[in-house]
Amino acid sequence: MENTDSSLRNDDEKSLRKTQEKLSKLIKALEDEDGDVRWNAVEELGKIRDVRAAEALTKLLLDKDIDIEYRAVELLNQMGEIAVEPLIKALENKEWEIREKAADILGSIRDERAIEPLIQALDDTIKTFSCNKRIDTDLKVQDVAEARALVDICWREEAVETLIKALPHWMIEKILVKIGEPAIEPLKKALKNKDWRIRESAEIILEEIEEELYTI
Repeated sequence: MENTDSSLRNDDEKSLRKTQEKLSKLIKALEDEDGDVRWNAVEELGKIRDVRAAEALTKLLLDKDIDIEYRAVELLNQMGEIAVEPLIKALENKEWEIREKAADILGSIRDERAIEPLIQALDDTIKTFSCNKRIDTDLKVQDVAEARALVDICWREEAVETLIKALPHWMIEKILVKIGEPAIEPLKKALKNKDWRIRESAEIILEEIEEELYTI
């Protein structure tokens, strides 16, 4: 019996080594100048349920080859929970395109591990825009990808409160309306905000939410 167990462990170790060696070769192939070589490497990485494979694909969310970029998005979605941690790390990337795609994929995967990092990333985005006094005009769709992802996963009160800080903004208003009932209490608190623009916007959103709730 002990010999059998030892043999199984050895087989598992060999299999793991082979997988890791294959991963290393595929990751290296992503640097190849030949587009076909890179494409095949991406496809093979998508078949391996390993965090290293997900990390490699996450780095392709902004790539010189748009087809590889799109395929990386598809494969990360298919990987599901294996890809969550690498995607969470990508929320801190300096490139907004990578942050946006990572947030959107996390929203599709709907893993609750992403909730806190998404809230933090959203809060950081809004603070940046607020400090620069550009939130009314410069906050774009890609800047609140975290909000879209949170709508898809689940909502906590602190996430709604973070969004309210960005009012008034047409897109934030639209997202809060989409959130619906979970946003009502934080919005009622916002009616007492010292900023009249936030108060006015919160009132409009509440009216829209209540209209949708009572017309269903």
